[in-house]
Amino acid sequence: MNKNADYAIALKVRKLKHNEKIDESCSKFYGSPTLPKELLNNYPDDCVFFLQINCEDLKDLDPDNRLPHEGYLYFFIDAEMYPSDDLYIFVDYTPLKPTHIIDDFNENSPINEGLNEPYIITFEKVSANYEGTKLLGYPSNFVDEYDDKPGLLLQYDPLDFDVPFLATCDGYAFVFFGRTKDKKFLGVTFEVVSS
Repeated sequence: MNKNADYAIALKVRKLKHNEKIDESCSKFYGSPTLPKELLNNYPDDCVFFLQINCEDLKDLDPDNRLPHEGYLYFFIDAEMYPSDDLYIFVDYTPLKPTHIIDDFNENSPINEGLNEPYIITFEKVSANYEGTKLLGYPSNFVDEYDDKPGLLLQYDPLDFDVPFLATCDGYAFVFFGRTKDKKFLGVTFEVVSS
């Protein structure tokens, strides 16, 4: 199996409307994470809640089963070094259902402005070369420089959002899988690349 999938899953986002009610356990960027009790103390105070994915949303879009199709994926960024591009990302997978909503998780973050508002995600299967925020596929720009990296897990396009996080980056942030299949969400790498 190739390290990169020959398809991708686009993450289409929209900001929550005023007074709109949502199921907080939905797939979303920013806002309030919903976590199972077992993960409540996993993240330092200076982390930013970046993304949660309800993996059931992916099951019809991921024929190679590169991602889990039940449970949740969580992405938190250690923002201690922000605005440097040298940031660390925690990616956790759990088969457990979330039980706790953590309101205002990003309130004390060094990049707090705008990150408490959720961006709801819908998913769409697209070509592996899709340019935009996506799971799987091939990294856009500088593809040759990533020959030594594990496969692409997430490509984040800051232009898809109206928040300050990486807003000055004219390019993408990439999250690559961990280096081994059995620990594919441990030791993931996060890189910001400007065009």
